[in-house]
Amino acid sequence: MSSLSEVNFSYSHYQNTLQKYLDEKYQFIKMSDVLKNLENENIFILRHDVDKSVKKALDLAKIEHQLGIKATYFLRLHSNYYNPFGYIVQELVKQIRSFGHEIGLHTEFLDFSEILGESAISTFEKEIDVFQTIFGEKPKTYSFHRTTGATDIETLKEFSEEIFEKFGIIGSYDQRISENFKYLSDSSGIWREGCFSQHIGKYSRMQVLIHAEWWFDKNINLEESLV
Repeated sequence: MSSLSEVNFSYSHYQNTLQKYLDEKYQFIKMSDVLKNLENENIFILRHDVDKSVKKALDLAKIEHQLGIKATYFLRLHSNYYNPFGYIVQELVKQIRSFGHEIGLHTEFLDFSEILGESAISTFEKEIDVFQTIFGEKPKTYSFHRTTGATDIETLKEFSEEIFEKFGIIGSYDQRISENFKYLSDSSGIWREGCFSQHIGKYSRMQVLIHAEWWFDKNINLEESLV
């Protein structure tokens, strides 16, 4: 694990790193195109779980657009930090989509199924309907937001299979992705295997999860884990 003080979370570092991947001939694809690229070389899924700030997500979307990169942005329906029905969020998401980026569902159906006292799949189906109502399209992709952190990965993979069979929507924990793509994440402001800038050219297929809330115009040295 890299020391937090050694990690650069500046926008310029983000842009420079993406450019280096482009220079190494990586092809950036949307999550919905992953099944067509399971055996292709130098494939990069750039994924954003929008946990807290759609405005900061737009900052990254602009950088990617300048580089000609398409990413996938997963939006929450239950966030305490932003309202997906609200005017401000609608305008921000409209701009993100105008750059050609994909939006998907950052689902919390496992937690909310317990709150609502109904089956997990029924709750997920409701989230699909709400997402379509808000954004005008059924999500093609989704990622889990592990609100409690208690759900184990194998359970998530099992639900991924059931969801794909029932709804035809592919998730970030789909076994076909996990078996074919190297996964890196800045979750909680920590690169557990080192910043993605340290992995250029190492893997032929990559899924990298970037949370916009850890990134800033100027780098901020963090002294402890962010939660």
